[in-house]
Amino acid sequence: MEDLLDGELVTAVFYSDIGGVVSKRQLLVENTAFIRRTDTNTKYITGISLESPFLSASDPRMIQYPLNVPQDGLSLIGVVHYSDGSVSRLPVDGTKFKIFGLEGFISTIIGQKFNLVLKYSLSPGEIAYGVNSADGKFITETYKATTMRADGAFTVKLYGYPVWIDEVNGYRMEWFMYNLDRNAVYRVTPYVKFNANSHVFDPTLYGTVQHLSVSMNLRDVNGLFTNYIHVQTMDVALLNPGTARATNWTLTTSPGQTVPFGTNNFAAATFVNQNLWRVNLMSGAVNQAEWLQKLYFNTMPLTDVTREVAPPTPNYFAIVVGSTELEYPTSEWNITHDVNFPITPDSTLFIKFFYRTPDNDIQLSVAGIPIYNT
Repeated sequence: MEDLLDGELVTAVFYSDIGGVVSKRQLLVENTAFIRRTDTNTKYITGISLESPFLSASDPRMIQYPLNVPQDGLSLIGVVHYSDGSVSRLPVDGTKFKIFGLEGFISTIIGQKFNLVLKYSLSPGEIAYGVNSADGKFITETYKATTMRADGAFTVKLYGYPVWIDEVNGYRMEWFMYNLDRNAVYRVTPYVKFNANSHVFDPTLYGTVQHLSVSMNLRDVNGLFTNYIHVQTMDVALLNPGTARATNWTLTTSPGQTVPFGTNNFAAATFVNQNLWRVNLMSGAVNQAEWLQKLYFNTMPLTDVTREVAPPTPNYFAIVVGSTELEYPTSEWNITHDVNFPITPDSTLFIKFFYRTPDNDIQLSVAGIPIYNT
């Protein structure tokens, strides 16, 4: 089959049912988007578009790109529109849809604008009419993006800690979420999912580092958040059952983290009576600086890299069991505290770290440590 050019003269030959020539006629070629009446029921592509939680409400061709959101975090979805009114949504992952203009883009300038091109590659047999199609092989649409001020709500970190169940079931994971707004702590265990390319957490696999990849939609946590998928990786190593009095597990949450969290961390809990436990959180530290390093800084708290060279140092912490919290200044790091609510030995005690000001509490990080009954 050959492509015919506009204005080219061709000859149409008509044959009878027995193969004889019955007529000839010369025709002038004119390329057109006209669809033959016999094809009006054919489903064809009428256009493509882009979906993202960062599209401007006033300009659907403008992506508002917060400086602190990675390119993968833009959650770009390509949409194919068909003549029958149906649509097909596919990820912009370089397979069918690809976007040009983001590769290698780095900006620290608020308001900088740059051009983008969305490309959809046609599959064999797909038909497109009335759209910008090159050689019938792909379709393109143009977009723009502008850099916006960093939004702390999109700088998110998940903190996941093993919690002992029993010898048969091993551990489960408990998840917390923090962001750079630092105004709240979210318990998000029901919303965290293991990604398709990740191993699912094995609760009884000891002595092996488990490489986990998880994700969570912020809107599932709070309806006021944008429909934004946060993806994160972490490594967890279960070393001993929760009943052992040695390092039970360690974990790392940041690429290149050389000192894992969890080594020799524990809460020493002493039963006094049914309404009273005494808890000590020293974990073998000899001074407050070492204690903060073990239980706070090794959690790799979020840092605002545009303003901070290191995470803020907390001046308060809270012991958390269930929905109950007891708050103390960090100067009491080595004091044995009376706790008047039930504690489950061998489980996990959570410690929230925050900085208290006259106006509010700035939420910084959370640590989970095994409970040893002494």
